[in-house]
Amino acid sequence: MLIIGLILTFLTGFSLLCFLSKQKLSIAESIGLSFPMGLFQMVLLISLSDILGIGVHPGISIGGGILLSLLWIVFAKRKKHGLPFFAFSHDWKSIFSSFNLVWLIFFIALVGMEWMNFSKCLYFPTFDRDSVVGFDTIGYLIAQEHTIRNLSVFQVEVNPGIHNPGSYVSYAPLVQEAYAMVYQWGAETSKSIPALMYLSLLFAFYGFMKRSIGATGSIIATFFMMITPEMVSFSSMSGTNVIHAIYAALGCMYGLAYLVPALAGGSSSKTYLYLSAILLAANIYTRYEGVVFPAAVGIFMLVQTIRKKILLKNFAYWCLIIIMPFLIWKIYQRASGMYTENFMIPIFSFDEEKASTILSAFWGLLTNQIYYGWTFILAFIAFIANLWFVIKKRDSIIPFATVFLSIVFYALVLYYVDYVWDSIHNVLAYSAKRFFFCFSILAWFYLSSVYPLRQGLLFLDRKLSLFPSAKKGNTKAKTDKA
Repeated sequence: MLIIGLILTFLTGFSLLCFLSKQKLSIAESIGLSFPMGLFQMVLLISLSDILGIGVHPGISIGGGILLSLLWIVFAKRKKHGLPFFAFSHDWKSIFSSFNLVWLIFFIALVGMEWMNFSKCLYFPTFDRDSVVGFDTIGYLIAQEHTIRNLSVFQVEVNPGIHNPGSYVSYAPLVQEAYAMVYQWGAETSKSIPALMYLSLLFAFYGFMKRSIGATGSIIATFFMMITPEMVSFSSMSGTNVIHAIYAALGCMYGLAYLVPALAGGSSSKTYLYLSAILLAANIYTRYEGVVFPAAVGIFMLVQTIRKKILLKNFAYWCLIIIMPFLIWKIYQRASGMYTENFMIPIFSFDEEKASTILSAFWGLLTNQIYYGWTFILAFIAFIANLWFVIKKRDSIIPFATVFLSIVFYALVLYYVDYVWDSIHNVLAYSAKRFFFCFSILAWFYLSSVYPLRQGLLFLDRKLSLFPSAKKGNTKAKTDKA
């Protein structure tokens, strides 16, 4: 049943993509987005089942996945978007034009690294502390006890400190419920989820970047993004951080593609808006701190709405899709006793020492080459190098501003937490460094798409292409935002 469940998860996401996409996504994007999008839908089914008092059962996820897949196919057919197995209506000449010596070298290196990483993830059992104490264990217990709200470890008589600040009872549910599904499908370990999610990131990132910087630049950017030292290390573990980073980063990237057509090869589509909304909703459903990303992107969405470059209803739909799963689950958590005592400080308080500690730690993380290699240093260099093009060529500063704002918002979230269960130094040293995986993916997205590098990589791609004519992209931005 495990193989059936995983394939169905993929198909559920793929069917949704076919419904959403007017302009067909690339093959790489379709493959890369399908599993994450399907997993989020399956988890929402589990959540709804628990809210309705039905419980968590394998029949819910399998049956619900089949039903959702069929529904999205029917809706896609009615909108004449094509059925899933006909969705790959691409110019195969354009696909084969990706092949050149540079592309092939990086492709072999990427496949080799990912094969080792994928094998490591599936070979080693869950061993990281957070998963053993919380995420993986809670997922296993949900699978055994067929409930979330009435879980034994969530009961005060079993666990007297369950409502203390920092308790796992109030955590966002996506990862735990995903692991519960896999265990109910008969798996001995839940690690197929992190393994497939990281593989999905590589496909989605490559497919997204290919539109703006060409195949050669995209494979190079994907390789260097993948080997970010600390992130690739944690991708074989069972915690939430890498899974969260995938949803958060991809959600921001598609939101920015909707706002800045140059990031999508010169064209924009409402498909990107809805993809962004769903991925950012999944991001919050994985870690509540992920609210910083829709907040950062939302500021620019709001500005464009005020300037009437985005219809108000489109912006409202984007906000509603993002916030509804989070709000419903938080209300349910509170009503069913899955909450902790308040651990937030007053909003107008100011602690200079605490603020200084956070700023110092953030600077240390951004310049830490052991954790992130040259990622953030190169991103800053790219920002400086691109300033002239921002002024003279009107290259958009929105991508950099979004990444910067999301970092600022995350610093504010950490500041307003009262660390009564742990020291702020430990949180910054361990938790925050893993949250920076989101910024690491976004940094590679940004530095690869600044104007001079974008034009240079496209030129390189055309020169190396087997079919140069296939590389002529749209130079004029097209949009269907209205």
